[in-house]
Amino acid sequence: MAITKIHAIKSTLGKALAYIENPDKTDGQMLVSGYNCEPQTASIDFEMTAVLAHKARNLKRQRSTNLAYHLIQSFSPEDAVTPEQAHELGKKLAFEYTGGKYE
Repeated sequence: MAITKIHAIKSTLGKALAYIENPDKTDGQMLVSGYNCEPQTASIDFEMTAVLAHKARNLKRQRSTNLAYHLIQSFSPEDAVTPEQAHELGKKLAFEYTGGKYE
């Protein structure tokens, strides 16, 4: 049975992304992908989105309480899910969670 968790990232986005994209856990980052951004520039892309959102809303520049969300999924060995299948399922989960609106 699969387990899914969603955690808000409230600080140190760069460190969180480095942990999430760890080459030892992602087949040398072959199982890392992004939506409307590249994983290598995700922290910059997220920051740019925040700046543009604040400008569009005519708000003073301030940090949001949530910088990003970390979607986690785990599968039991009995599920017989390959890493590639898990990656595809993760991309679908992220798209459904964000509605395709966010990086």
